[in-house]
Amino acid sequence: MRVIVYEENLALDIPPGHFYQELAKTLPKRRRHPSKNLWVFPPYLSVMLYVKEHLPKLNWEAGAEARYYEEFAAEEYRRKVAAGDIDFDAELDGTPFKYPPYEHQRKALVMGRDQKVFAYLMDQGTGKTKVILDDAAYNFRNGIIDAVLVVSPNSVKTNWVNTETDDDEVNKHMAPDMPYVAAAFFANPTAEQAKDWDFFYSHIKRRDYLLVLSMNVEGLWTKKAEATARDFLKRRKVMMVVDESTRIGNRTSKRTKTALLLRKMAPLARIASGTPVIKSPLRAYSQFGFLDPNILGSNTFAEFQSRYAVMSSKDPNIALRFHNTAELADKIAGVSYRVMKTECLDLPPKVYQKRTIYMGTEQAGWYKKMRVDSLVILSKEHRVEAPTVLTQLLRLQQITAGYLPQINELGEQVGIEKIGSGPPPKIAEAMQIIEETEGKVIVWCKFKFEIAEMYEACQAAGVEAVTFSGDTTESDRLRHRTRFQTDPTLKVFIGQVRTGGIGITLHAAATVVYLSNTFSTEDRVQSEDRAHRIGQTSHVNYYDLICPNTVDVRILNVLRENKRVSDEIMRDGYQSWI
Repeated sequence: MRVIVYEENLALDIPPGHFYQELAKTLPKRRRHPSKNLWVFPPYLSVMLYVKEHLPKLNWEAGAEARYYEEFAAEEYRRKVAAGDIDFDAELDGTPFKYPPYEHQRKALVMGRDQKVFAYLMDQGTGKTKVILDDAAYNFRNGIIDAVLVVSPNSVKTNWVNTETDDDEVNKHMAPDMPYVAAAFFANPTAEQAKDWDFFYSHIKRRDYLLVLSMNVEGLWTKKAEATARDFLKRRKVMMVVDESTRIGNRTSKRTKTALLLRKMAPLARIASGTPVIKSPLRAYSQFGFLDPNILGSNTFAEFQSRYAVMSSKDPNIALRFHNTAELADKIAGVSYRVMKTECLDLPPKVYQKRTIYMGTEQAGWYKKMRVDSLVILSKEHRVEAPTVLTQLLRLQQITAGYLPQINELGEQVGIEKIGSGPPPKIAEAMQIIEETEGKVIVWCKFKFEIAEMYEACQAAGVEAVTFSGDTTESDRLRHRTRFQTDPTLKVFIGQVRTGGIGITLHAAATVVYLSNTFSTEDRVQSEDRAHRIGQTSHVNYYDLICPNTVDVRILNVLRENKRVSDEIMRDGYQSWI
């Protein structure tokens, strides 16, 4: 009777008829392999401890015993890190850096570089990209890896690697002793991009070069992207990095499942985010599961969910409240480095202001009718589903933006129509703020029709503006954000918050206007940080345009509550906000 290594897992080899066969059936996460008479289970520490306790007479073969002690030692180290019992005075003298690290970057590097898995939970603008590249250089010098695969949002992909300019992160921060070749993956490359890709892959067998491949996380669900990543991981010893790891926070999405499968092929793994649990603590499951399932210590998502959340009996997808958050914070702290901008950067403060916007008579009438209709719809529902509620809130928000949703007889939205003939009240107020402001202005919008309306108002007023949305081509995105930063004649950047609110630098502006917000606190926090980052010399003014007694107020309340829960888990302390 023994415990053996079986492929990537462990297995119990027990003779048929032995009473241990019945005990094996109680093993968490086990599956039966009838042809080989094995009970196969993943090498999770919690499961191995269960075997040690409940099946003590099993003989652990050397490989299986080594896995147990490796995971046990990793857990002990995580506890040590969580308790703060770590030496931050490790010598970095003699380490080649293109630019010397700041103190917080040095601490992050010391904590992360020798670990198989690590989370850089560093606020936007604190330089986590540099730390990751220094981490990769260290592990390349030590022969642990010879390649890096960075998976990030599409708007961030070319921040890492952009062969059209020398201003990408790899070129700016890669250590001077590193022989490297970098490329970004494009599903439909231009001729020049295809040429760059061929040059990159001509080095695929060159172990004396560090290869850096940047891919967008949204495309991971496609066969071409997955096959490319899989081939790269098979050919090289890779440190796999998920930048802005909340993008794999949805455990059921295809891209998350693909990322978790690809991770198994990488000897090292890193995640990076300033806001990993800002939408919900439950989103930590797949992000830290990507690193190592042992970190959170739950064998299944159901077990994790019941440990940290109380779910609605009416809708099992809705969390009523969260508990045991201090315990979750300890587990995350054991495998991560957390730093906020306020701790390490001498940035000017953020200033929040609300401007009350009163709807016109027609607009207010439509809002009242839509609100009544929504209450009728929800009251008729035997069981109110979350998507139904969100749909009704979305329609109310469209009206506060000055547009009326067109609903057919089936209750489906089939179009959108402007209310009245002039600029909506929020657009008019945003133009007033732009007129009052001497410097550049960022205007964030939820809806594409707001972007079009705002751009039209700027043109009518003779104000130079650019737009940035899901419809903006990749080349125009780079051109628009670069021009906004460098062209003094360009005053306004009009962006869709979900598309442009992450991973780009817009600190040329010190005034930010929110025509509308999404329900995502991550969208809000990330978009705020486009202007408030290294290089900003002025205090940043944030204007929320709010129609009183409407869905606008409810959205701000939701954002605040999500931020409060996140601050509690990340141990950020009380943060006064919006």
